[in-house]
Amino acid sequence: RIKQQLYCPTCERTVDRGELVRGYEYAKGQYVIMEQSDFEKLEVAATRNIDVMAFVSLKEVDPIYFSHPYYLTPEGDSQKTFALFTQALEESQKAALVKFVMREKEYVGCIAPRGKALLLYDLYHKEEIKDVKDFRVDFKGTVRPKEVELAEQIIENLTEPFDIDLLKDTYQEKLENMLNQKAKGHEIKAVPARPPAKVVSLMDALKKSVMQTSKSKQPTAPAEVEKKRKKA
Repeated sequence: RIKQQLYCPTCERTVDRGELVRGYEYAKGQYVIMEQSDFEKLEVAATRNIDVMAFVSLKEVDPIYFSHPYYLTPEGDSQKTFALFTQALEESQKAALVKFVMREKEYVGCIAPRGKALLLYDLYHKEEIKDVKDFRVDFKGTVRPKEVELAEQIIENLTEPFDIDLLKDTYQEKLENMLNQKAKGHEIKAVPARPPAKVVSLMDALKKSVMQTSKSKQPTAPAEVEKKRKKA
């Protein structure tokens, strides 16, 4: 382990954290210095209350605004209130837009039922979301209907019921396995990266993908299954 140090190029020396101040550069080389007391004036008074601003249809809240989900649990004798609120939200198919304080900062959120539990979603502020027009694909050519049809067929061939196991953190598993292997003194071999395929014709690539996805959807014949069992 090493110790990180703060170095001042003007003084040409290491600076202790106690000597640091926070500032905002409002002009070139001009700073407004902020004291800790200034930040304390901005802090919202701590409260355990969650203030409801409005009730909305959950479908109307764009998923792009959702950040972190939290489970809400009742305290003391508030179980009946929680149960009533949960059931009312579930039957009305509504969600509550709320304000709450966490770690001396005020947040906006959304409360929605999940089974017999309540979830509080921390929402991004509208100023934090980039405008979609800045990221639109500016394609000047023409997308032919046949190309769209083939692309839709690929999507259809690969469509299946949502499986939560698809969200498994495989990277974390690989990392833990690597750490265990290295701790045992084993050599780790890198997997060679496959070069990207060169697409000569989009139509040819789509047709090839359709054939591959169609084959993957075909069920295994009973005779083939029986052969595999015998081999096993």
